[in-house]
Amino acid sequence: MYPEASLLGISYEAFWEMKPIEIIKVAEAKEKDFIANANFQLSMAWYSASLQGIAFNNPKKFPRKPPKIETKQDKLEKSKQLAYFLDALSRK
Repeated sequence: MYPEASLLGISYEAFWEMKPIEIIKVAEAKEKDFIANANFQLSMAWYSASLQGIAFNNPKKFPRKPPKIETKQDKLEKSKQLAYFLDALSRK
């Protein structure tokens, strides 16, 4: 069972002290992390290929600065600003 523990990033001792449901939760979290990382790498590869196509075919449209990657916090802040703006407009 140690190879399974090492794949999950758990020490041998911790693996044997865990309950089966805890091991399943660790495995599911590891799988979600793997999928998120794979999606990020795929999107970066896609974006890189897109920029290479623009640079080769139409260099004038190539962006001068890389775009900012929006985080969940940024999206939440934007939605709060939009809600405040719409609330202010509805009061007039």
